[in-house]
Amino acid sequence: MNSDIIITYSGASSLVYALMGKKPIIVCNFYNLKNDIFVDRKVVTECKSECEVISKIFELNKNKSINEQSINQFIEDYFYKLDGKASERISNEIMKIIRNKK
Repeated sequence: MNSDIIITYSGASSLVYALMGKKPIIVCNFYNLKNDIFVDRKVVTECKSECEVISKIFELNKNKSINEQSINQFIEDYFYKLDGKASERISNEIMKIIRNKK
């Protein structure tokens, strides 16, 4: 991703890709949705109205630091490993289940 800041809605796949790329993310929550795991875990900056978008961009641009520790923990908790071997791990676990049932 060649973007400095990602602006998206919660639940969009772009949010997940931005997290993996450790990019600063603004989540547009114009409908005041509750219980957003990304906001609750502090891996995104929430924007509750269209009027806030520009100020949030400036805020993130000025304060370049992202909460990398929170992002790393979120990735570990929800995605486990991003090594491209998820299918291999899944198939190995399925084979273990099949072997144990015999």
